[in-house]
Amino acid sequence: MSNGISRRTVLAGTGVVGLAAAMNGLWADWAAAAPPLTDAELEAMRQRWVDLITGRTMVDPGSEVFAAPLAELDQEVEDFLAQLDTSPDRDRIFLDRPLDTSGGVDGTQGRLTKIATAWATPGSAHHQDDDLVGVVTAGLRDANRLVYHEGQPEFGNWWSWEIGASRALADAMAIMYEHIDAADLAAYCAAIDHFVPDPYLQFMPPRERVVSTGANRVDLCQAVIIRSIVGADVPRLQHAVAGLSDTWQYVMTGDGFFRDGSFVQHSTIGYTGTYGVVLLGGLSKLFALVAGTGHDINDPTRVILDESVEASYAPVIWRGQMMDAVRGRAISREGSPSHVDGDAAIEAILRLTGAVDDELAHRWRGLCRQWIEAPRTEGVHDILDGASVVRTAMVHDLLSSDIEPRPDAGGPRLFPGMDRLVHRGADNRWALTVAMCSNRISWYECGNGENDLGYQTSSGMTYLYLDDQGEHFDDQFWPTSDLTAPPGTTVDTVPLPPRVEGQWGSGLPDNEWTGGATLAEWSLAGQHLIGPGSTGLHARKTWLAGEDVIICLGSDITTAPDVDRTTVVAAHDAHVNDGKHADTNFGTAATLLIKGIASAGSDYHRQTFLAFDPAPTATDDATITLDIAARVADSNGTESWLDVYLAEDFDEATVTWRTKPAIGERLGRVEVSGPFAQRTLDLSDSLRDKVSAGERIVLALVQDLPDGVNAGLSVEVRSRETNAAPVLTVAVPQPTGRTKSVVEHRNLGTDGGRLLLDGDEVSAPVTVTDPTWAHLDGTAGYVFLEPGQINASVATRSGSWSRIHGSGSETVHERSYATIEVQHPAGGEAGYAYLVLPQADEATTRARADEPGVKVLANTATAQGVVVGDLTAANFWQPGTVGPITADKPACVMFRRDRENAWVSVSDPTQQAATVTVQLQGGVYARVDGEGVSMSRSGRATVLEVDVADRGGVPVEVQLLRS
Repeated sequence: MSNGISRRTVLAGTGVVGLAAAMNGLWADWAAAAPPLTDAELEAMRQRWVDLITGRTMVDPGSEVFAAPLAELDQEVEDFLAQLDTSPDRDRIFLDRPLDTSGGVDGTQGRLTKIATAWATPGSAHHQDDDLVGVVTAGLRDANRLVYHEGQPEFGNWWSWEIGASRALADAMAIMYEHIDAADLAAYCAAIDHFVPDPYLQFMPPRERVVSTGANRVDLCQAVIIRSIVGADVPRLQHAVAGLSDTWQYVMTGDGFFRDGSFVQHSTIGYTGTYGVVLLGGLSKLFALVAGTGHDINDPTRVILDESVEASYAPVIWRGQMMDAVRGRAISREGSPSHVDGDAAIEAILRLTGAVDDELAHRWRGLCRQWIEAPRTEGVHDILDGASVVRTAMVHDLLSSDIEPRPDAGGPRLFPGMDRLVHRGADNRWALTVAMCSNRISWYECGNGENDLGYQTSSGMTYLYLDDQGEHFDDQFWPTSDLTAPPGTTVDTVPLPPRVEGQWGSGLPDNEWTGGATLAEWSLAGQHLIGPGSTGLHARKTWLAGEDVIICLGSDITTAPDVDRTTVVAAHDAHVNDGKHADTNFGTAATLLIKGIASAGSDYHRQTFLAFDPAPTATDDATITLDIAARVADSNGTESWLDVYLAEDFDEATVTWRTKPAIGERLGRVEVSGPFAQRTLDLSDSLRDKVSAGERIVLALVQDLPDGVNAGLSVEVRSRETNAAPVLTVAVPQPTGRTKSVVEHRNLGTDGGRLLLDGDEVSAPVTVTDPTWAHLDGTAGYVFLEPGQINASVATRSGSWSRIHGSGSETVHERSYATIEVQHPAGGEAGYAYLVLPQADEATTRARADEPGVKVLANTATAQGVVVGDLTAANFWQPGTVGPITADKPACVMFRRDRENAWVSVSDPTQQAATVTVQLQGGVYARVDGEGVSMSRSGRATVLEVDVADRGGVPVEVQLLRS
């Protein structure tokens, strides 16, 4: 950029208002730098866009290959035409799409664009149908007249106005350009300009405008680019094209791509699989649109996007499915199983192959072929099911080529930027995804009536993908599974409301850290879990995965106790008054009075006494509070206080100022302001022994005056003669037994499956103490490394999509589930340790139960670690030592050695440290091979100082050499 100011600098260094001003100033520079485009060049770009979105130059109308997509397109258009409102004074275009909802607005524009697409597509029954020209042009005109026009305020969902409708309208304008009057064309351009005045920003007043990012930026730019081509607005076109490169720059926080391959949208949600795919799909089309023109995107940082195909997208695709752990709230959409997003990713990657070198294109096409042709269970979605003409053409071209399928990269992929781990086992026969949350990544996202019950899906949820169970998560898993306790999670079973922790990923757990490390074929992940819903649940969870095993540890599992609350109403209460009322008894008064007076005999000095008779409690950890209804009742102010003392006993019927009891130890102060309200004072430390013994407790409420103050403000307290009597609340914590960790919760389909627990088949729910192994046919073996209480069952569950999505169907689905849980005991800290052996048979599971091949070195609140073969791996929650490894601060460490050398992987999971110092016992090493690590000796230990600054939790891997 010739002016020397980068867009990234502007975005990072200004607020939204400042950004808008800066963009207005720079827009002229960018526009001036844009090469002039002739009408013929703009027309060529318009034609190219129509080619891209309709596939009209790719379709062979006589080929059987295109029969299905053309028939589906025609049927969809026929359905739309059947709903067309043909009345002369219509208030909507389609009878079933009223324009008083935002969904109706963008849905209408989308239908008109689909009809235009059929008109433009050779082989469609509606190709070049003159009647459809009238349908589309009249529909666009009436939609503009009725609602989508300049000056119209937004209502409902902003996305419908600024993205959904604007993109569809721009596409329709491009397709029907020759048939749209100039005045109408100008009005449609003005409408898009109204809703998207600058694609660098989103939201319209009265909402505060914010900088658009990620997929939203691409969508907004796309609408403006196509509108600008059709409307011959070259400066606006250049501005929108210039805004694209911000979407693929690396970020350290917020929305976008991270160097570790993570993709985040909405600031706190790992969203590679939906928003990330939308971004990739939009960019792939826009790259193809501007390629070879004066507006081609030559930004050298575009290599970041190219690298994202294998760094961000490929790792989260399994057999053509997009892994659910990166699909956000899309898991709740009935019509969008994981293959829908997987297919969209494949289409985008295939389109991008036209914009990269031959070697890269060959590799990507090989991956796409493997995903398309991967063995799938009968009945699982095929990429050509419901495919468009464009997708059909690209897939047919690939499958007709000599490109060989390329296998997925094996082993682990850690995504600390979005708290996800993807681990592929031996020969890519199985894969594991661990979904976690942290003080950077939310528990889940809900919004727009979607995924309101998904609050446990990042509490350590584990997704086990098997090469012979491709249908598992797409087979009605989300409406029928137990979303309160998904597999892999540790949960508090107290019921939580929908949308707990808020919408749009707004809630974040204030945890210590979430992170991990990788070393060769091994992966390590750790999560300090704070459960959603403020139940008090916290746990420390560790996963270590290899080629044939997943080792799972849990420690420090606690939650807030259940509480037995007892309310002790005052047995006696009375206030006393000095001066002329010194001999008056006020024992039956409804209002108790307190006021401090410095001088004696004032007639206004008042004190209150309360007596309580608690029942004895056999506990020394009760919480005891005094609860009173009090107000300030004084013309001289609204804020006052009460001082609470212990006192001697009194007789409510006879007590007066002259006979009032002696006042003893001061216990605390209660602030009082305004009208009657509940006031609470914690007296636990002072009264716990008395309550435990069941002694009478007498309290005095007085008003101590600071030096120099002659009188306080009068305070009134409701007495026991009212319905707001003074009370002592005694809360005794009770052991809960509410927590459990879910070893497995497997969808067995409609036919069920065989689950064994220590060799006994499980059908009805059972609870077994200290079993050693379990086995689920066709899925995995499970070996328990610590004694504990295990719940197991094979049971039918039912549910509908309406349970998890506001627009889901009411159809009830049934599926059988095998469930294995560690039930944690009531009281104290709990833990677990077990192995998962993916695809292991029963004999292998029994053998591993006898010889696990794993030794747990630590499973505490300080550290968790194991040794397996020549590998020691540990998550350090605090500085400490695990086996041969010592860390000076929180860290994830993997240490592997043979007779000659060693390999080490270290990360800072807090993403805050500058260095981590690790000491390794055993072995003398001469040098270190790798960057970011300095080595020294301390006695017999090797000391590594690891530079972890600004790595975002990405591990540092080095080799230690003896010579």
